[in-house]
Amino acid sequence: MSLDSHPNSAVNSAVNAAATTKIHHANLQDLPLTAARRLYKGGIRPGESIRTRTQAQQMLEKIPPSARAGVDGKSAASNAENYISDKHASHVNPHRKGGSNHPNNIKWENAMRS
Repeated sequence: MSLDSHPNSAVNSAVNAAATTKIHHANLQDLPLTAARRLYKGGIRPGESIRTRTQAQQMLEKIPPSARAGVDGKSAASNAENYISDKHASHVNPHRKGGSNHPNNIKWENAMRS
């Protein structure tokens, strides 16, 4: 039996390919402007200060790693943009109860459809 015809040959090839494929995660600078704005402003009321770059990066990191990964920076950014396209930044502890706009108090939730 040759190595190529071994039943595990295809599995081994797939595992080896996965092991050598570099995974990229989206960075702020890779995102389209509309997606980046959502990280800076999501959940913030008009007239309030927007998030800092560090806080916007924290908002990006709230996206599950699998949803902000890709084979290159462009595909990773596209995946992150697609993830937040139907989400809104929701406060864990609401404004009316003293909740802040800090990323620690924000989570991405599915947007309500009307």
